[in-house]
Amino acid sequence: MQEEPPRARSSRTSPGKRSRHGAAVVGRRGGAEIGSSGPRGSSGPGTRWGWATPGTHPRSGSGPRDVRRPHGLPVMLRPVWIRITPPPRRNPPAAHGIRGDEAASYADNRGGSRGYADPSTPCYALEPARRTMNEHELQGRLTERWTAEGLQIDGRRYFLVAWEVMSPSWRINDAGKHWAEPSADFLVVDEQMRFTVVELKRSITGVKPCWLVLSQVTHRAVELARTITQAKLEQAYSACWSGAHGRVHGPKSLLPLAEHHRQFFGLAACVQVGAGPREFHRCVAAQDFGRAWTSVVREFNRLDGNALLARVRSELTSKGAEREVNRLTAISAGDLDRLRSPVTSLEVVSPMPC
Repeated sequence: MQEEPPRARSSRTSPGKRSRHGAAVVGRRGGAEIGSSGPRGSSGPGTRWGWATPGTHPRSGSGPRDVRRPHGLPVMLRPVWIRITPPPRRNPPAAHGIRGDEAASYADNRGGSRGYADPSTPCYALEPARRTMNEHELQGRLTERWTAEGLQIDGRRYFLVAWEVMSPSWRINDAGKHWAEPSADFLVVDEQMRFTVVELKRSITGVKPCWLVLSQVTHRAVELARTITQAKLEQAYSACWSGAHGRVHGPKSLLPLAEHHRQFFGLAACVQVGAGPREFHRCVAAQDFGRAWTSVVREFNRLDGNALLARVRSELTSKGAEREVNRLTAISAGDLDRLRSPVTSLEVVSPMPC
């Protein structure tokens, strides 16, 4: 490994260009960084640059003897620059992300008996950089939070009843069991047992994605309202809260929905779900709402019945949106007219990734 970086071997990873992974750091632990492009700007004192070839780990074999392969870092699939900056000598082991029985080998930031480094030299370790969660992972983390704390929509507190509820069967969407029907991301109720369907996206940018997610949440709300029964509601609640579909660890004894709802809100008596048609409210949740969102949701809420269906058809003409358009336009204008409340928005703060 050389003291100064060699010349770039291809435009794909040359300095100043972003590759598929970008020029940002993709790995770090302690003071070491790995980037997918060449160095930028000045390097701090003690910084060294080197080249890791495809199919090898950047820390194995070719590096200096005080640089070894740590646990948890994948083999490089293509050439990358690596930058190595020695951490302070007296940092505690926890500063390098080392915990448990491995910490003893990193006492005083030295290699010790496990062979990670020569005891006379600083130890270098790498830690995978935080990455952005995908939508499925975000759903899982929000489920953990909302089952414990509930959620707030427009200043009103809600209880999470179920998630990934499919219509018309009210079974839970599960890749290993059932997945053939459209599903609502979350089903929540307020203190008076009024239902809201929450559709979650990581980001909604552009006009057409706005119309698409609004069509999705409207279709799910109408279909769940049309097919709900007390038995189906209890079935979906039990399937989710029992832990049968992951995301939560089910309790040894699961309370009935009405009693769980009563305790959650601190009510004197249980609130039962009434019989007959009802409106399911709609909410779109996202980490990032683009600039088009405000105007599109205002226009969507203004339209109703056949006017709304015609506008959706004109806005969503791509092949990728065809399924959702067909689902929404299959709903009768009368069912759509029952949706009296507007679609609301919920900006979610991303939980820290694991």
